[in-house]
Amino acid sequence: LPITLLSTRPFPAFYRLVISFTDRYRDCHWTVCVTTSSSTRHLARAI
Repeated sequence: LPITLLSTRPFPAFYRLVISFTDRYRDCHWTVCVTTSSSTRHLARAI
């Protein structure tokens, strides 16, 4: 995020937004992370 956004927004509201975003997308990010990790290992074996 831009520094200007951090400096102009109240931090509590910013943190609530981050927490909300994290809670909503945690499972999606976890799936992407696991998939990427598996793909990387597969690619490493292929090489």
